[in-house]
Amino acid sequence: MLTLFRSARFGGVQGIGQTPPVRRRIMKGQIPFAAVLLAAFAAGCQNEYYARQLITPDAGGAAIGEMVTGSGDQLVRRGRISYHRRIARAEGVEIDVWGILPKNTPTVPAQKTLVLLHGWGEWKASYLTVAEKLAAKGYNVVLIDLRGHGRSGGKYVTYGVKESRDVLAVMDALAGEHKVSEEIYVFGLTLGAATAIQYAAIDPRVRGVMAIAPYKDAHTICRRAMAFRAPLMSEEEFDKVLSLAGKIGQFEPSDASAVRAARNLKAPILLVHGLLDFAVPLEHSQAIYEAASEPKKLLVVTPGPEQVALAMIWESWLADRLDELATRGVETQPAEKPAP
Repeated sequence: MLTLFRSARFGGVQGIGQTPPVRRRIMKGQIPFAAVLLAAFAAGCQNEYYARQLITPDAGGAAIGEMVTGSGDQLVRRGRISYHRRIARAEGVEIDVWGILPKNTPTVPAQKTLVLLHGWGEWKASYLTVAEKLAAKGYNVVLIDLRGHGRSGGKYVTYGVKESRDVLAVMDALAGEHKVSEEIYVFGLTLGAATAIQYAAIDPRVRGVMAIAPYKDAHTICRRAMAFRAPLMSEEEFDKVLSLAGKIGQFEPSDASAVRAARNLKAPILLVHGLLDFAVPLEHSQAIYEAASEPKKLLVVTPGPEQVALAMIWESWLADRLDELATRGVETQPAEKPAP
């Protein structure tokens, strides 16, 4: 393409009396064709820009966060976590993992394991305090940096396609080291929530799922994201962008579906969603709830004092909800619907 434009501009050495190449192209009606090629080239570049935006997380906070929290090895020395592992995956990607064994049995895994998966742009240290509270309750806790986040390798997000397999590989590796039990409960937020559901559908050891603000599939959440970045983009053009994102990230976007995974769940699921969630609308959790088998529950958090109070004590609240999930399970309730 660049060669084409260089030819059109310079056209080689011109002899005396010869018609300049650019003028010849104008006379032959070829300039409009070149303009079309230029427009197509520009559109292709723009599509690639948008495609990369869809799969590249803003995950630079880990380096800054480590300055406050400390690295995995430092946390082991301080006694805040029990072990730090890096689990090798395909494509040369390594997944960074922290584990906390119960304080009363620091060398033996508890009967129940809780896996905590962070949200888009976060990293595992965001849930370290929650993990410590759960370990104090007697649980074995695993914190994982999803690929492209924190200290894990990988550059692109795949909306749960590769992430769910990463989690499975981590749990298999830790089970081989006798670091985790055969009774697993998994929690996630947004990206972590969708990953948790997709992972739970492929690991029979999972006995319960808690998902906060999960998206139902990659297509829907990416379409919403592009509506803000490029509001005039047609559906046809968006499909090209999403397809290109899949090629760049080496995954099939249509495989990223929490709704499809929910249909295959054998474990209870607790869904939590904000009534007025702007980033991931409530309809996503509602679709997942409808797809899942019982027992299941959808808890809708309404704006106002309830939400403010929850934000102030979220770490204790989350630890308590996960404790309830692991001890009492989920009692099926009709999905809460917002008041008209």
